[in-house]
Amino acid sequence: MPRVSAKERLEAALNETRMMVLGGQIILSFQFNAIFQPKFSALPTHLKFMNAASIGLLMTALCLLLAPVPYHRLAAGGDATDQIQRFTTGVIAVTPIPFAIAIGMDMLIVSNTTLGIGLAGFLTATALGLWYGVELMNRKSAARPTESETKTSLHEKIKTLNTEARIVLPGVQALLGFQFSAFLMESFDRLPAFAKYVHMTGLISLALAAIFLMAPAAYHRIAADGEDRPDVDRFAVVMVLGSLIPLAVGLSADLYLALGIVSDWAPWAAYTSIASVIGTTLYWFGYPLLAKQRPHTSILQH
Repeated sequence: MPRVSAKERLEAALNETRMMVLGGQIILSFQFNAIFQPKFSALPTHLKFMNAASIGLLMTALCLLLAPVPYHRLAAGGDATDQIQRFTTGVIAVTPIPFAIAIGMDMLIVSNTTLGIGLAGFLTATALGLWYGVELMNRKSAARPTESETKTSLHEKIKTLNTEARIVLPGVQALLGFQFSAFLMESFDRLPAFAKYVHMTGLISLALAAIFLMAPAAYHRIAADGEDRPDVDRFAVVMVLGSLIPLAVGLSADLYLALGIVSDWAPWAAYTSIASVIGTTLYWFGYPLLAKQRPHTSILQH
């Protein structure tokens, strides 16, 4: 069997990450839209909190899935190193767990019956079986390329960065769509004034993230006429990494709305949201910079 190169393995890993983000996007969109639907207020309290918990799980999964993007640029310098391979594999290995639990929670929320409990268990068990059971039974170890063999050309760096931008964009897309549509829902008018300002802050943040993510394509075509130049790579890296900052703010704002609605705007909802934006930012930026200084850092590395 021909050996797959490090560059091809990284490209495959990033594409697989993107597939998981796209799948999570659908579930997350439902979760946020649900809290503004007329029937949501009639749900039992435990189902409301279950919806908020599911949002928290999906946001955690999204934060993990986006982490290879800053890690690749800050810790690996854009090269297809063994370090980024292990990190991306670790992320993909962990994130199906919150996805599987969230699917089960959603089934319970929409059915709210004894049958729904069985269906939720069935879907969660099926997801875990297909996402872990089959894989573990067929797992085989493979030799990894050494880091000295994985220097990446400028052309490959720009190509890979385009893939990384497409990983981040679906998450922004899902949340931004929710942010705009929420203004037209009747339940939005019943939010406290400060919650509406938080919502607007999240909308502006996510709009900025989308603008940043689209900028590299415009720069590559208009400024460089499609040529692979060093300034294209530098500009794209700044824009893609820069988009993660307003994205973290937007995620935190949406989390606060979800927690605030179900908790009647208890203080812990604000504290949790603030902790989430700090934790997400540290994981996306602080951890890769630490890993650059200490290459054997092993959190979420396979």
